[in-house]
Amino acid sequence: MVALFVLLTIITLLSIDYFVQRAQLRKAKALGVVPESAPASAAVRPITAIDEVPAGVFLDPGHVWAQLEPSGALRIGVDRMPLAILGRPDRIEVRTEGTTLRAGDPLVTLFRGNRKVVLRSPADGVVARVNAEANPEQLDRDPYGRGWLYWLSPRDVSPALKRMLVADEAKAWARAQLARLKEFLATGGAETQLVGATVQDGGALVEGLSDHLDDEKWQRLVNEFFPATAR
Repeated sequence: MVALFVLLTIITLLSIDYFVQRAQLRKAKALGVVPESAPASAAVRPITAIDEVPAGVFLDPGHVWAQLEPSGALRIGVDRMPLAILGRPDRIEVRTEGTTLRAGDPLVTLFRGNRKVVLRSPADGVVARVNAEANPEQLDRDPYGRGWLYWLSPRDVSPALKRMLVADEAKAWARAQLARLKEFLATGGAETQLVGATVQDGGALVEGLSDHLDDEKWQRLVNEFFPATAR
């Protein structure tokens, strides 16, 4: 009888712990964070691999990357930060071949539901080629590879590359951007007390913050990380 009582007690405690963890995970998902210990089967993706920048790739402060081709053209795409913040786009709006761009002009617009992120050209030049095979899935899964967007024929590539970061500097900058995002959320960019506490306690930000922020907080985030200011 005693053994049966002990067994029932253990089962009861395990059941309580299970439901408590489920409730905590649901709260974390709703706030745009997920505990580091969350099971892999959870229907969320922590923001990871921000600093996995391939060799020879330059990062622009506007979260666009560029790689110098032998022809002198710049192969251009989007780094991981806007994809992590927005989530996998529903659609992508790109400029047409032959378009003349100045540094700071809209280059690509990423849409997810009623939210969008506008990313800007890192250099003056002409769109020489558009990746006709680029789509939201490729952009999300392989932004530095098959998800590239343009070949840009730059008017003068030197000023653009000097402004960008490469190698270890690019990786360090990407990590700093993630830290800056966490600080932004923890100090008023989202549900301040709960999100801030979760992040400070070791929680990982969840991809697709656009799904978890109201319109005002989303716009503040966009203004902070993707400003429309001229270069």
